[in-house]
Amino acid sequence: MKNNTTIVAFHIGRGGRFHNQGHLSFKGINEISYFTNDLFTKYENQDQFKNRFGFDDAGDNQKCILDLITDKNFEELEEKFGISEKDLGEEIYIDGNGNQVGLTVAEAGTGIGYIDIDADYNTTYTKHLSDCTNNEISAIIDSSEWNRTEILSEYADILGYNSTEVALMDYCDDWKETLIDCGIAFDSEGKRVGYIYEEQFEIYETEDEIEGDYCKIGGKFYSKS
Repeated sequence: MKNNTTIVAFHIGRGGRFHNQGHLSFKGINEISYFTNDLFTKYENQDQFKNRFGFDDAGDNQKCILDLITDKNFEELEEKFGISEKDLGEEIYIDGNGNQVGLTVAEAGTGIGYIDIDADYNTTYTKHLSDCTNNEISAIIDSSEWNRTEILSEYADILGYNSTEVALMDYCDDWKETLIDCGIAFDSEGKRVGYIYEEQFEIYETEDEIEGDYCKIGGKFYSKS
């Protein structure tokens, strides 16, 4: 399998025939940061310091500490209160109720990560296309994303299918048969072995020889056996 940098997104929630939880759906080519608009950030240890110093009824010291953290003014924070950036821990995402969602700001910067709002009822995650499981590829196949064909073609190329086979998969909508049910294999010398998708077609030089549907690729005509 070829290396790949395309990042794809999935959601786990209610869906399917019976609208059960745990249903997997495809959410397009998106980095995890695309799904953080409704989240907030904080430092994982910052709450440990909010009552560390005495403050008056107006909460002046507490507000000062939180303001410095919010402004990321770590120099003054350490100078005034002895709290270093390292003391605060990682910057993390939280939901509107203050609950951690399993994603750090650093992870979001890589494009890959999980946002767990409610487990099987509401979880979003991203990964590289080349790392997708069969279930995730099935979710892409079953989706109605506008660039579904482009994504599946890219995945077929990652697996090692040639351009003719990819065009035939697209024409016949055989993505599930080829990418999930049959797969592709190579021997120790890199030669294709086992099921060869292109061999499922008859090849003709002219369209006059063909009865039924066909696909023209590279000047040749392909009809499924």
